[in-house]
Amino acid sequence: ECALPSSLFSWTHLTDLCLMDCRLYYEYHERTCGDSLGSLTTLYLKGLTGSTKDLVYFLSKCPSLKTLTMLQYPHAYDAISNTYRTTIIDMFQCLPSIENLSISSQYFEYFPFVRVGPQKLPTGHLKYCRTEDMCFRTYENISMLGLLITSSPNLERLVVEIKDYYLGESESGYFKIEDYLDFWLEHLTEVKIENMSDKTKAELDFVKLILARSRTLMKVNIVLYQWAGKDVELQILVLSSSL
Repeated sequence: ECALPSSLFSWTHLTDLCLMDCRLYYEYHERTCGDSLGSLTTLYLKGLTGSTKDLVYFLSKCPSLKTLTMLQYPHAYDAISNTYRTTIIDMFQCLPSIENLSISSQYFEYFPFVRVGPQKLPTGHLKYCRTEDMCFRTYENISMLGLLITSSPNLERLVVEIKDYYLGESESGYFKIEDYLDFWLEHLTEVKIENMSDKTKAELDFVKLILARSRTLMKVNIVLYQWAGKDVELQILVLSSSL
């Protein structure tokens, strides 16, 4: 792990950037850096450490991003702290032009979810979204995924990879279809669900919701977890036949 050098922000003509195993320091960069990566359109991040305030500050220096990949290592649930109570809305406000997003579900847990009042993300330009290591048994994961999808009316492609190392845990029951019936995905044409199982009703309900709220779907690809039972195969077949 190495600290991100402040000299990076002087590369104002940089268009593509890949950062792995870096530590962000908000206070240091705030004092030493006045530039921004205004030409950066593609950013790949993996294995970052620091705080949510560090992350939001760094993304605020990349106002022209079109493609953002934010991945984390498995079980890295404390790699980014939230001492300053920065929210996921704060992060997405730094991404006004984002069109392609790939994100690990750990980032949904790094940011606190505000449970009171209406929620909306500024993701109207988002066309492609991939979430990795999704767990349908935690409130943060389900709420953040629901918020992201309902805030992205122009979404065209959606990929959800479900983490397989939580398949033995108990059902949480956080996902409720009736909480997500006030939106339509008018432009969604392709959906892929990876590692779907028969261990939680929430996964099947999520698929039902996407199929019901997407009028233009052309391709649905559901990859079952290797130990998934025949019941989930039959239910998916019935759902797919209604397209």
